Amino acid sequence: MRIIITLLLLIGAVSHLSGQFYISGKIQDGIYGDPVPFCEINVNDSLSLLSDGLGRFQINSTSPISKLTFNAPFHKELEYKVYSDSIDLNIRLIAYTVFLPLRKSDESVLGIIKNYLASNSKKYHREFKLLQFERNNYEILKSNDIKRFKRNFNSYLGLFGQRLNHYPNDHYLIYNSSHDLIEYKDKYNFEEKTISRKSIGIQNSFEFTGANYLYEISIYNNFWRIGSVYYPNPLSGETQKRYLFKLTDTIQIANSELLVIQFSPKLNKEANKLRGFIYFDKTNNRVQAVWAEKAVDTDSKLRISAEYQNFKGVNVLESTYLVQNLTGIQSYSTQIKLFSSVKYSSYQFKSQVQSQKYDEIIKTYNNETDFQSDYSNLENDSLIKNTEEFYSANPQLQSIYRGLNFGKELYQGKIPIGGYELNIHDIIAYNNHEGIRLGLGVQSKQKVSKRFKTSAFVAYGFRDEEIKFGASEKIYLDRNYWDWIKVYGRKDVSESGNVDFPMQESEMFRSEMLRRYGISIMDNEVALGIENNVRLTKYLQSRLGIDYSRLEPTYDYAFQNDSSADFKYTEVKFGLRFAFGEQRVRWGRNHYLVNNPFPEFYFQWKRGLKAIGSDFNYNKYEFRLNYQKHILGFGKSSIQINTGFADRSLPYQKLYVGRGGLRNLSVVFHNTFETMAFNEFLSDRYFYLFYSHNFGPMFFSFLKHYPSLEMLHNFGIGDLNQPGDHDLIGFNILNKGYLESGLFVNDILIINTAGLKTGLGTGFFYRYGAYQNPDLIKNIVLKVSLNIDL
Repeated sequence: MRIIITLLLLIGAVSHLSGQFYISGKIQDGIYGDPVPFCEINVNDSLSLLSDGLGRFQINSTSPISKLTFNAPFHKELEYKVYSDSIDLNIRLIAYTVFLPLRKSDESVLGIIKNYLASNSKKYHREFKLLQFERNNYEILKSNDIKRFKRNFNSYLGLFGQRLNHYPNDHYLIYNSSHDLIEYKDKYNFEEKTISRKSIGIQNSFEFTGANYLYEISIYNNFWRIGSVYYPNPLSGETQKRYLFKLTDTIQIANSELLVIQFSPKLNKEANKLRGFIYFDKTNNRVQAVWAEKAVDTDSKLRISAEYQNFKGVNVLESTYLVQNLTGIQSYSTQIKLFSSVKYSSYQFKSQVQSQKYDEIIKTYNNETDFQSDYSNLENDSLIKNTEEFYSANPQLQSIYRGLNFGKELYQGKIPIGGYELNIHDIIAYNNHEGIRLGLGVQSKQKVSKRFKTSAFVAYGFRDEEIKFGASEKIYLDRNYWDWIKVYGRKDVSESGNVDFPMQESEMFRSEMLRRYGISIMDNEVALGIENNVRLTKYLQSRLGIDYSRLEPTYDYAFQNDSSADFKYTEVKFGLRFAFGEQRVRWGRNHYLVNNPFPEFYFQWKRGLKAIGSDFNYNKYEFRLNYQKHILGFGKSSIQINTGFADRSLPYQKLYVGRGGLRNLSVVFHNTFETMAFNEFLSDRYFYLFYSHNFGPMFFSFLKHYPSLEMLHNFGIGDLNQPGDHDLIGFNILNKGYLESGLFVNDILIINTAGLKTGLGTGFFYRYGAYQNPDLIKNIVLKVSLNIDL
């Protein structure tokens, strides 16, 4: 294969630095324009060194330099003759991007990898988590083709009656940096403080300076997480089952030999895999660097690289570099890339391990003066000056770019308006009782008040022709925003017999929220209450409250031969949430879950008090477990366990109606009985087990993407002590055990809209066991799977 190499040289003024010859430069890949990391540079056949993770190098020499030799992955060796005493180099290489298929691994290389894994797999967990270190983050977004970018962006701005002023040069759209201190408090807990943050262009907060949380490339983890995708680490587990290895080059550095090992997925196993190079220090038996990209070529290019340093026998990160070409998810063909680089330094062992109450990654800023330009690492970057000139010529962009946050908040169900945000789910909704529901829900943001959060809503159902409304006030008691008091009141409708765990912040699957559109049996509800949330220990939260509610059935129903119009309840509620080892980012009063490696446990106890207004004395106990686990080479398993118990006979609305999710035409709801009709069963005690396993992408592609196969098994059992207490409504008792299984394919069709990916699939579910239908065909249910992701 012929490799075309183009060399572009920018020769500056001749100067001497303290009698030394100084040469600096950067090597860039001519295909994507990205820096080529870890390129070897040989000076006069004597001095040899590697560039950094950004493809940059710097040489100080006391003797004249006559020849430079460059050696980089995917390129033939390039020799440059030096004709100037001091030069600045910008070298661009045009590389081939076709990876030749590897038919079998090099057995000697595979032996090196296995020996390395055997000797290094446990050190990360034993030593690395007892450290503190510093980290410098840089996130950059710029246009590769500024003329086309401006033309397309002007088309968008024209919708708002605005236009960019003429500026011909390339520049940064976004440049953000932050300096963080990370300190491990104990084996599972660490704290992170942002010492300073500086920016050029858009001054945004967590959305960009938190990019380093979107990927993890530790050589000791089973997976490298990039965004929401988990790629099997080529240096973990029985790696030969997933990847092939081949020695492509060797580099002599000082007294060691560096092996350049190419890795690629085995044939027909490319989906959700990486391909690239491992730079292995054979002499010291350690990985010095890795370079990788997605094995399957897509419109959205992604490359990631990392350098490692040896710290007391442990390979710790020295730098990481990520570039993503966003071309494939834009409405226009403009090429825009997101760059994220991180430098790690100042590693230290802690002499004493201290306890810490809060386990969040605490993101804090010193003050508003930190929001300023940072030139410390970009002194020779001409784009800085261009960026300042561009924003000076277009000051309106500072406000227009706030719209970048708009799509993110829409994805979370919010519409930001100044210091407030509208709840999308309150604007329009649908269920079988209310029909189309239109309304308005609003809540205050932190910029209005750091201590108080006000929420209110109003809505109207076109089928039941009723107006609903409500309001709440939350008061934060301390700066950590875990401890708060909330008072609330509402006049609304609620699902009869539903079990809600309010301390669960979000569903395990986005499909679960779609179940609300199929609800039919609901109660008119009037409720007043107060509740308090307290963080008890590192991983344990508690919630205590009391409320009064009046529930009026909207369906024909009589309890113990009494067809009263409504039922009154006064409940004391106590709840717990325990999530061992979870990691969060706390940004003001908002919490972002980063990692939850262990199961989450939820418990709640409700006590009805007849002495203060309730129609009944009773106790209810409810428990939930959520757990998801990525299994190397086998996909992802998810499990949810639910159980509940009421100690006396109660009206329909306070019992457990099962968690059915079957309609004539419906989608997969996850953690729901897919073949069970809504309100088919009634229990005062129950146990549900929902299990699903996604095997990951299949071995064949469809329309340039890989569908995934998912398996599902659900089991439920329950009982009802006094079934004769409930009249005028039909139900079954779940005391024989309910069984169903399903198999479906996700993402048969994918629709990309401005970065929001909607995947459509389909599959079958089968109802069997004691409650299967006599007619075999009625036990088979066809459903559509709907996956929405960024």
